[in-house]
Amino acid sequence: MNINVFLNELAANPSRNFKIEQLELNRNNEVLREVIRLALDPFTQFYQRKIPAYTAQGGGCLVKAMGELYELSSRNVTGNAAIQKLTDILTGLDSCNAKVIERIIQKDLKCGVQASTANVVWTGLVSEYPCMLCSQFDQKLVDKINYPAYVQLKMDGMRFNAIVKDGKCEFRSRNGKEIFLLGNLEQEFISLAGDVDCVFDGELMVMHPDDIQFMDRQTGNGILNKANKGTISVKEAAMVHATVWDVIPYILFQDGHCGTPYSTRYATLKSLVEKQPSKNKKIWLVTTDIVNTFEEAQAIFEGYLESGLEGIILKDGSGPWEDKRAKHQIKFKGELECDL
Repeated sequence: MNINVFLNELAANPSRNFKIEQLELNRNNEVLREVIRLALDPFTQFYQRKIPAYTAQGGGCLVKAMGELYELSSRNVTGNAAIQKLTDILTGLDSCNAKVIERIIQKDLKCGVQASTANVVWTGLVSEYPCMLCSQFDQKLVDKINYPAYVQLKMDGMRFNAIVKDGKCEFRSRNGKEIFLLGNLEQEFISLAGDVDCVFDGELMVMHPDDIQFMDRQTGNGILNKANKGTISVKEAAMVHATVWDVIPYILFQDGHCGTPYSTRYATLKSLVEKQPSKNKKIWLVTTDIVNTFEEAQAIFEGYLESGLEGIILKDGSGPWEDKRAKHQIKFKGELECDL
């Protein structure tokens, strides 16, 4: 099978059922299965922002080339050595197989096949990136909150994870896409984690270089979107700061569930963040209050609205971290009604 041609045929037909049908017909093709896994698995990254210039002129084996990508995913080679390694891999293949490697490196099959589609054919092939979301305000959910509870300022930046593993750090968006910060914040999070593999959850914000004020949402997120695309400049990346509200052991993050109560996770996070040197600090703990009643939470919420802020998240201290929309973390946002 020419896998590049096959993927192009999938791309030409927008029907999801067609894609599933074609994948089912080829479900025993181990090479195709591995191409799809490498391209879609959020926990397998290759740390290359762009495809280097190359001329495909070899007849090398696609399976062997995919095996060589381990040098990139494990970070055995980095920087210019990694770029040269990728160039050599691509050069050693014919043009069709080189295009397959490009899709893998870019984490995009470019044919409309996502993790959920692949998992219909090969159950559990691709891990879907875990993310805990808050529930919208619902008085029934609020009434179930245990007090004392946590009230945290709802941030207005870009949701992210800092994943620290084996003494290295990478940044991901809420859907698992790599965020490129050109080295900024990496060492800070590695220092925070110490010798523990863990995932920090929070939002990225952009601070004006000449003062201590964060940029407005439109300007700041414009810069952060460049980090998503890999087009951010070194100067822009240096302005990015992080506000964090949770820390989860890496292995439990992968599993999608951490039963440690939020009160314990928050206390651990607070202790870590407060140990940072105050000079040139770039990692901030989310603004947090502990309240004993719903009325106290409501008063803080209304105060934030009057100050022009977006709202609060009310969190039950006994709540676990879980890969779903949690009923023990509730979003309060201002709503304005009008007739049009």
